[in-house]
Amino acid sequence: MRAVPTWFGPQGRPLFGWLHVPEGGMARGAVVCCPTMGVEYASAHRAIRTLAEQLAAAGFLALRFDYEGTGDSSGDESGPGQLESWRRSAREAVALVRECGAARVAMVGIRIGGTLAAETAASDGDVDALVLWDPCGNGRSFVREQQALMALSIGDLPSEGVELDPGAVEVLGSVLSAETVADLGTLDLTKVSPPLARRTLVLVRDDRPTPSRLARALGTEHVEWGVAEGQADLVDVLPDQARLPEAAIAMVLGWLLGNFGASPTTVTPVVREQAVVAANATTPVVERAVRLGPLGLFGILTEPEGAPLGPTVLLLNAGLIHHIGPARLWVSLARRFAAAGMRCLRFDLSGLGDSPVRPGQPPHVGYPLEAAEDVASAAEALCPGHHGDVVLTGLCAGAYHSIENGIALGARGVCAINPILSFDPPEVRTGGEVDEGRRAVQPFSPWVKALRRFEWLAHFGEHKAPPSVWWALDRLGLQPHPAHGLNALAAKRVTTLVLCGEVEARPFERRAKWAMRRLEKSGLVRLEVLPSIDHTLFGASGRARAIALLSEYFLATYLPAPSSAGTPRVPAHPELVAP
Repeated sequence: MRAVPTWFGPQGRPLFGWLHVPEGGMARGAVVCCPTMGVEYASAHRAIRTLAEQLAAAGFLALRFDYEGTGDSSGDESGPGQLESWRRSAREAVALVRECGAARVAMVGIRIGGTLAAETAASDGDVDALVLWDPCGNGRSFVREQQALMALSIGDLPSEGVELDPGAVEVLGSVLSAETVADLGTLDLTKVSPPLARRTLVLVRDDRPTPSRLARALGTEHVEWGVAEGQADLVDVLPDQARLPEAAIAMVLGWLLGNFGASPTTVTPVVREQAVVAANATTPVVERAVRLGPLGLFGILTEPEGAPLGPTVLLLNAGLIHHIGPARLWVSLARRFAAAGMRCLRFDLSGLGDSPVRPGQPPHVGYPLEAAEDVASAAEALCPGHHGDVVLTGLCAGAYHSIENGIALGARGVCAINPILSFDPPEVRTGGEVDEGRRAVQPFSPWVKALRRFEWLAHFGEHKAPPSVWWALDRLGLQPHPAHGLNALAAKRVTTLVLCGEVEARPFERRAKWAMRRLEKSGLVRLEVLPSIDHTLFGASGRARAIALLSEYFLATYLPAPSSAGTPRVPAHPELVAP
């Protein structure tokens, strides 16, 4: 089987999706996978991809897609008519698989995606099978659950920089407008008139009672019930903590195999290789899916309609979140930078998101050694012979990889957001030594590990120990300070921005105070501290402030002055085609 990325839907409002095509192009039917929303979307991305791959291996044409204003599709969360645009996206997805030649169609929807799938199937009237995977009974309950997850995950953060309109609600990773909140209040699965499809499977959580109102509304004819095992570990946590619900995926696949499908017919993927995702900008912004390097790493290349200016910005995975970045941050930044003339690539390291896994490599690892080869491959593919003409940008694990690979490549620039530079890398956790390719990581020394067992000692060391103590420990080789990687970047004349929240800035401000002063005086390193931001920028206020600061910094630092009309532009690379 093969997976083909494509844009589809209206030219002015393109949607992004993946068509998973069975071997030989013969399909027993098509399955449209409707994702959930918000931070749940990032958490469930791997599960939806795994399901689509298994469906294709079993002989189905599978489509997974992003609703308008989410993922890689066009639009943003602030647009009007959000709920209707999500409904329209689901209808466009069904239309696409039929255009590919599928004679029969099924839908699988998870959480709020299940609610939208049910509406779509009922209004379509010709959906053969429907799977509601832990569906939200109504829009109000979905909003309440997202608010609760935010409170448990990052708590109350300062709201400076973002003023919510009356009736608007902030949830983890997005802001729902007053209009969207009101529209979601009208979304009610129990009010969708049955039959939703010719056959329906409803998977409910094992840690909650069966929704009796929904059971009465759906009736018993052609409706089956099952258990969505592992759901709490999938959507009640942040994306880096989400676990693959293998039992639930197997149940969905098994039910579809037993209740859906006919004699195989030929299907032909309908593929649009690129799309204008911001047609109203001064410079239209074009995106296309690309494969990079010998392994075929997956990425989305975002460019102005003409030839781009300045270096290429590479946006790396934030932890285990796929290439859209936390709270869709990389999509927002890439399109903003491209509208100003820059070229950006958001891509997945091997074993993450939509990129393949290297032979023998464990998948879904946040600090893989293979990242060095991945970043070098991406840089060389985009800038042949000039792979240092890139600005590496990342958050958390991505910030660490940006520093490491900025040193290795002698990059034009590095932007490290909330970098964590003190941790035991995977090879140390499994009993080995730190790989020689790691220049910025600080594995915990035995004395630090012992200290971390006692909260009051750790607190004292982090908050009370003067810079002279940390300097002495560094000189003795007991605890290297976090500026070592930044020193190496400065030695290679790499312009570096370190953007941190208050907590993440402490190692730089306390343990490496003198070194940071020297680096900042050199003009090569700049430390910016935004006290209100949370670690992964899921809070709207911190995210808005970070976007504003990053936009100002990137455009001022890497774009030629307006008077430099004759500045050569970066050549385009037409050999990077959609896979």
